Amino acid sequence: MTAYNYKSIDIYKNTLDKEFLFYLVSQETPELGYNYWGYEQEIEFHKNLFSNGSSRGDYQPPSNIILNLMVPQPEYWMQNTQIGKEDWVIIACSFHLTLNFSVRPDISATGFARYFLRPIGDEWRIVLWQDESNI
Repeated sequence: MTAYNYKSIDIYKNTLDKEFLFYLVSQETPELGYNYWGYEQEIEFHKNLFSNGSSRGDYQPPSNIILNLMVPQPEYWMQNTQIGKEDWVIIACSFHLTLNFSVRPDISATGFARYFLRPIGDEWRIVLWQDESNI
């Protein structure tokens, strides 16, 4: 949330594993052209979002980005049962994202995501972001 609220690509990069994969479970927006991408594309999308106002860089940057991510308490996190990934956790969250603009109407998105995190030292990194929203 902090990376979005401060529009900081450096903070955002520190949340992702180098093997990061974004996966859109229900693709009802063919203009995306695909329903998954990796680390480099995710960073590019967020650089554009934070500085150009959209993941494709089509708009002026938002004056404000507000992300409310409803992260459950750790006792509700699930252990990953895949072989070799038993130390990972799966966190199911709902979210509400708002982009505020001074020259155009605000953009909002609400949905549900499942994050697969692996421990790196004493921190968690997102390896898989599985978006289960209807967009």
